Amino acid sequence: MVLWLMVRRMVWLRIAALTVGMLSAIVFGGRAYGEFTSTDQAALLYSTKFGFDGGGVPIISVQLMERQREIRISSPGGVRLRLGETGSPEVLAETKTIWSVRLEGAKPAEVRYYVIVGKAAPSNFAFLRGVVETWRQRGQKTKVFEVGSIFALRGKVLDNRLNLIGLMPGFRRLEEALRAARVVAQKQQIDVSVHAELHRRSSGTLIVTNNQNTMKIRIRDVVWLLPASSQPLTVHSVEFGVGYAWHGREDRRYRGSLYVAVDRFGKLAVVNSVSAEDLLRGIVPSEIFPSAPLEALKVQAIAARGELLAKIGVRHLADPYLTCSSQMCQVYSGIKKETPATNRAVDLTRGVALFAGNRLVDTVYSANAGGFTEHNENVWNSPRNPQLRGHLDYSVADPRFRGGIHDGNILAWLEHPPKTWGGTSTYNRKHFRWKRRLTQTELARLVNRRHPVGGIKGIVSLQRGISGRITRLRIVGTKSSAVVERELTIRRLLGNMKSTMFVVKP
Repeated sequence: MVLWLMVRRMVWLRIAALTVGMLSAIVFGGRAYGEFTSTDQAALLYSTKFGFDGGGVPIISVQLMERQREIRISSPGGVRLRLGETGSPEVLAETKTIWSVRLEGAKPAEVRYYVIVGKAAPSNFAFLRGVVETWRQRGQKTKVFEVGSIFALRGKVLDNRLNLIGLMPGFRRLEEALRAARVVAQKQQIDVSVHAELHRRSSGTLIVTNNQNTMKIRIRDVVWLLPASSQPLTVHSVEFGVGYAWHGREDRRYRGSLYVAVDRFGKLAVVNSVSAEDLLRGIVPSEIFPSAPLEALKVQAIAARGELLAKIGVRHLADPYLTCSSQMCQVYSGIKKETPATNRAVDLTRGVALFAGNRLVDTVYSANAGGFTEHNENVWNSPRNPQLRGHLDYSVADPRFRGGIHDGNILAWLEHPPKTWGGTSTYNRKHFRWKRRLTQTELARLVNRRHPVGGIKGIVSLQRGISGRITRLRIVGTKSSAVVERELTIRRLLGNMKSTMFVVKP
């Protein structure tokens, strides 16, 4: 077995893999991602295994959309529809053919949701054992999950694994797990999260037809569509921006191949199987304006590459893909967004990623930091990462804010900020300082989806991070009150707010 990983400079290296449980990133030597048997292919979709192309670049599976009733795919150069394992017959469609995929007899995946009460690297055994023992004394059984991957590179180990300690038993519905998590967090005064574990894969029969109504094919669980020429594949009516104001649909073209599978909800998902470098060609211009200076585009390419690899094996463990194409992962819009400038930045940084010692840095980024970045543990429920510390984004120093932003200086920070690099951009100035108005009715609707507090009487900041972002928020209602923690959780609760670096003015 072999594994491929981006290293520090301009090259992909072939390295030996260390097998650590089912979530290790292992690949089968010598076979490309689309060349497994049909049985292997279906199983592979739910693992963190990945293959590589002829140039030694990892092939990543990225979800383009899911929860769909129909998927339509075409290509001006024709489409090859693979009917089974490698070497079995294929259907070669004419250039004007549009393949439609529908679903019949679908069964959603069976997923268990666990309340996570502790997480740490496997090397922190004393901490993990202490958490397990604490809950044993409380009469509570626990289960340990391992997420992430471990890699060997030039005699060094690169390890992004985490052990998660979950309370037994698991819940069948996410809402039940979230309610239980809130109870545990309030009673024990600890940080908790929810982890999804796949117990049974989704299944169903895919009905594949052409637009001439001359062919109808039935195939179980997954079907692969590959370009018949150098022309890329087109997915028609791709849904994007779900949950945001820019929600819409459009036709999009993609490099590599596609597959349509049954998603965890018992609907259809369409997934792009593409080399990591070609994937970055579509990510970089979707995450930064292409007219930025070349050095900025190169930095964005390196950051996107690092975040892509750091997240493999950590997210989407119950889904038939490794990553997604939305803001939850990294925005990916296919070929349409590509530009010569951003493609050049990807090519000039080919294989470059950022390391701290032996550990790949999870190079997260945002459209605009508002002048001050935040500690990772205040944004997500994750262990403290020494590489992800909040700090000022000064272009001109200002002693007023050197020690951080807090309730005493937050208004001055928002209304009279010092000169920062993030505040100089003409492209994303609207993200640097902003206002959002919500009526009582709108606010109550948003909050009561998760917390049945009734009408909203007040919103109180209980705690801010070093950047001034609210990390604990009390919402006072006519029926009850609720405390919400973590910057990302608060933003989502309030309708995808840009940030929690705000003050509330009734």
